[in-house]
Amino acid sequence: MARVPMASTTTYRIVVLLSLVFLLCSILLNFFTPLLQSHNSYIPSNNNNDGSSIISKDSPKSPLYNASTPQQTRIAQLLHRSISRMKYLATPRERASTQTQTQTQTQEPPPDISTKVTYDPKSYLYIASYYIGTPPQKILAFVDTASDLIWTNSQTAFKSSDSKTYSSLPCKDKTFCQKLPSNQRACKGSDPKCTYKIEYSDGSSTTGVISQDQFWFDAPAGQSSPKEVGFLGFGYAISASSEHFTGEDINGCLGLSRVSPFSFISQSRIQKFSHCFVKDASRSSIMYFGSQAIIHLEDSTPLEGTGYYYVKLEGILVGDNKVKVTPRQLGTIYVDSGASYSMLKEIAFTPFLELIKKVVAKPIAPSPHKYLEFCFKATKAEVEGLPMVKFQFTNNVNVVFANDVTYMEFDDGVWCLAILRSSEKDLSVLGNFQMTNLNVGYDIERNMMSFTSANCAASTY
Repeated sequence: MARVPMASTTTYRIVVLLSLVFLLCSILLNFFTPLLQSHNSYIPSNNNNDGSSIISKDSPKSPLYNASTPQQTRIAQLLHRSISRMKYLATPRERASTQTQTQTQTQEPPPDISTKVTYDPKSYLYIASYYIGTPPQKILAFVDTASDLIWTNSQTAFKSSDSKTYSSLPCKDKTFCQKLPSNQRACKGSDPKCTYKIEYSDGSSTTGVISQDQFWFDAPAGQSSPKEVGFLGFGYAISASSEHFTGEDINGCLGLSRVSPFSFISQSRIQKFSHCFVKDASRSSIMYFGSQAIIHLEDSTPLEGTGYYYVKLEGILVGDNKVKVTPRQLGTIYVDSGASYSMLKEIAFTPFLELIKKVVAKPIAPSPHKYLEFCFKATKAEVEGLPMVKFQFTNNVNVVFANDVTYMEFDDGVWCLAILRSSEKDLSVLGNFQMTNLNVGYDIERNMMSFTSANCAASTY
């Protein structure tokens, strides 16, 4: 038998050893990649949208999801939160008089960024995914057009000790701390740090330290991600009550108010943004901030005043039947991405409900909750065939709501009206459930908003 030369044998053994090492590395990579992707630090995504994810808080994809909560309990929680939110919106809030500028905002133009939006049928709040710190740490936060402040939970998300660029602001800071409303600023005794406390009417609250750090968002397609937004002020929450949010921890809030100088919109100086919500947990759409925001001028209506996102409601129709209420009685309606359900003030809701009952004409069903004032029995096909509700805004802008967002379905073919009676006499709200398959554009520079019916799951959105 011919003998194999020693050099050839050595080479063979090296090749075999390298193959085994490569195989082992492949196995370890496949095992640890999902674990690494769940860590707070940034890992670039490979999707084509290059958007930071927005996921419903109660979505199975969310780390905050509680799968054991029954549907009726979840609906009751949403209704309670909606009513409490109306009280919060109706409460006068102290406003700061000047705009806050941070380190990079005076040097760079407003950023162009985008966010992937994913819907969950069990909840109608959405969580934005972005990053804070150096190196970037992943943050999950509610998207809220009614919130004046960005805040992040230190217990469940951002760790200041892991960021080289983090700093807490002192009470004497005039660029941010001293401009907080006095009922939110809570500087105490000898503690030099600027502390805050925000309490909501539903009993939840957040307390922490006003801080500053580098923010990062994923960029639109074709641009480098993640993209620096700049150093922004935010609340570093030491505690956050969440008993009214399915008992889960809240990672934070991305405030999009145009009133407060402390919101993300104001600090980043963004003048335009848009969203297009998809009522399908398996599909996504993109929320745009900056010049790529989708705003249709032909479907635009003026924003009322310089406050929150109010537009003038001039009429309501159910099919061809007009609700007997005048434009003056209807007044304005607040467009609120953080509200689950739309609500009409008493003077508008009562005739609206009477007309709905007349037009639907289906067997009445017991209501599963006191706030659901009209429930009936019908098949899905029968509901789809009902006359649709239309809101009329200034500039002849008409928004038609599909029946699967006008009514919500329960078990055994029971459907309930998902537009509710407002708990506040003079306040109406357009909630995100009714904004499904509407491209909603916010043009702060022109003081306009646009509402365009759309297939939000399409690639253009």
